[in-house]
Amino acid sequence: MRFIGILLVVPLIGLAAFATRPTETVMKTQANAMLEKPRTLSEGVESLGAAVGGEGEYRNYVVASQYVIGLGGRPLVSCWGAFAATRCNRLA
Repeated sequence: MRFIGILLVVPLIGLAAFATRPTETVMKTQANAMLEKPRTLSEGVESLGAAVGGEGEYRNYVVASQYVIGLGGRPLVSCWGAFAATRCNRLA
């Protein structure tokens, strides 16, 4: 009986994840907000460079999404999103 319950619940969780994953616009906004808060002088220079010539890349993984902003082929900020939540990190 538990197995049947699991077979019913897992697809519903997947459908909920698919329906609520963040869009590219949301992810880009979050990544840019992370760039606007530099902690060091070098991060400030990187943020300025990313604002002028940075490349953003959105990846859709069906139930989750990722957005990466890079400069010169080097990623600066990576954001992951699922279930309408987004988490961004500066990369060293």
